[in-house]
Amino acid sequence: MRAAAVEFRTERHVRLDNKPPGPNWDKIAGVYRTGDGRYVRLHTNFPHHREGMLKLLGCAYEREAVQAALLKWEGEKFETAAADAKR
Repeated sequence: MRAAAVEFRTERHVRLDNKPPGPNWDKIAGVYRTGDGRYVRLHTNFPHHREGMLKLLGCAYEREAVQAALLKWEGEKFETAAADAKR
């Protein structure tokens, strides 16, 4: 159980030059509301995921722009489109 817990929060134990690494999350990663009142979580820490999401949403690399774009989508349709686009 301890090993699983440590793995789940590895970033708390990683050190670079004896210091914790920088921010763990991309600036647009997180939970967003969709137009039908549902929520989706974007994982955009990898550049290809981030660029894929921005291309699918057709918006700027800003949280406000991502939220505005997602309000135009129904949650399930967005998730299906993202999966179909391999984003």
